[in-house]
Parts: sequence; structure tokens; C-alpha cells
Amino acid sequence: MDATLLAFVALFCRWRGRAAPALPPRAWGLVGEEVRGGPPQTLARRLRSRGVPEAAVLLEDRGLASESAARVDRLAEEGWRPSTPFSPTFPRRLALTLGAACPPVLWVKNEAPELAGQAVGIVGSRSLRPDEAHFAAEAGEEASRMGFALFSGGARGTDRRAVAGAVGAGGFGAHFLPGGSPRRLPAGGALLSLDPEAPPFDRIAALQRNRWIYAASRTVVIVSSRFGTGGSWAGAIEAKRSRLTPLIVFMADPPSLGNEALWRLGAAGVRNVDQLRQAILRATCDPVRLAI
Repeated sequence: MDATLLAFVALFCRWRGRAAPALPPRAWGLVGEEVRGGPPQTLARRLRSRGVPEAAVLLEDRGLASESAARVDRLAEEGWRPSTPFSPTFPRRLALTLGAACPPVLWVKNEAPELAGQAVGIVGSRSLRPDEAHFAAEAGEEASRMGFALFSGGARGTDRRAVAGAVGAGGFGAHFLPGGSPRRLPAGGALLSLDPEAPPFDRIAALQRNRWIYAASRTVVIVSSRFGTGGSWAGAIEAKRSRLTPLIVFMADPPSLGNEALWRLGAAGVRNVDQLRQAILRATCDPVRLAI
């Protein structure tokens, strides 16, 4: 295993009794460029010389590297492998958009060849009307036909229908999980977790994962949302305030109350997949956002 990747696991994973420390901004270039492939001891010396002693101390703990390697091996038996912002399988736009706020280590399960490519997010309520459920699957298929990977959140309803639509159309989909490994795995698509050994759902982790979906996607489609409550509404409002990515809402007949409110707040509204295609093209061809 690459020593830099192992160092990231040692430094920035959550361990029993200790929360994962944030990756200091000044450590990004240092870890990614100067010591790539070097041993953890070299990384520790450089972190200390660059004024990041709290990270160096962790690496200098004799048991931490071996514990990290054991954890990597243990999770590998369950199909999980670590990925960092410097790995080819890490969502590229997530790192570019969030910078030092980006998760320094994500664990990935199932094949994930398209994680670093351009992606569209599709999110929404768990409970859907038949027309909304049909649109969620169609939207996933359309994003796939347009050449985008699909990001969602692993929940039943919108998330799983959208990814199933993308995978069924021959595309790629991935779920950012709201905690550890779920008891019942979604059918198709890759899984991404900050800590696969954590409980399957955590309220704070769910809010965090919502932000990652928006930050990693060129645009996000909200199929259905409740007004003023729920993860779909909260995630969309936070993404709009932070200007993470353009929003598109499904305007069913009638639209969900949350979607109608988001449309009045400036989100693009669509009623079918033809309009969705045009909205995605407009959102992803915005010259201000082409770089990411």
C-alpha cells in the first residue's frame, strides 16, 4: 500500500475516542506533492518543519501506523478501500470546491472508475408520488446518457431510484452515505463513507453528506422536498447560500411544496426529461464554473 495513503489513514481517520482532525490548509500541498510515496516518518518530519506539529505527533506514535494498516486490511475484507484527494478515484470537484474542508479520506466500496469525472447529483424525499418516482429514475437515465456520473445519498426513494436508473442505462452512480455501511445495501452503484465502521445513520453525518453531494456535482436535481423541513430542503438551502452548485427542481403537477419554494428562490424548474436535459446543459456550460 502506498505510504502516503497509509499516512492519511493514520492521520485523518476517526479512531475510537478521538475525532478525525481537520486537514490544515498548509498541509495540503505538502502531503500531496513533496512526500508522495515517502514513508510516514518523512511525512512527520516535514509536517513538523512546516508548523503542523499536532499532525506530526500522531504519525510519530509507533502503534498508529500499524493500527492503520490493520484497519485497511480489515475493511478490505469487506470490500472497502481508502481514497484521498490525491487518489485517482477521489471526486475531483469535491476537493476543488471545498478545499481544506474536503474530507481527507473517503472509504469506497464497489467499482468506482468514474468518481473523478463530471457528475450530476439527484436527491429528494424518501416518499414519492408515482410521477416523482418515475422522474427520479428517468433523470438518472438522462444524466447517464449525457455522459455524467451520478451522485446521490443512498436513501430509499429518490436516491436509490436515480442511481438505479443511471446504472440501468449503462452509466455510473455513487452514494455518499450518512454514516457507516448500511444494513441493506442499495442495488448498484459505488458507496462512499467517512467511516464504514460507524453506525449506518448519524444526523450530523447526514447533513455533512448532503453538502458533499452538492459540492461534488456540477448541478443537483431535487425531485421532491418538503417546505422548511427535512434533509432535501435543508441541503438545498445550504447549497444555495454557499453557492456550491446550480439547483434544478422537478415541477410536478402539482410540485412538492419545497420544490415550488426553491423555484421561487431561483432554482431552475423542469417538468420533463427534455427540459431537464436543457437545464443540465445550461448549468454545466456556465463559463464561471467550467474550471470545476
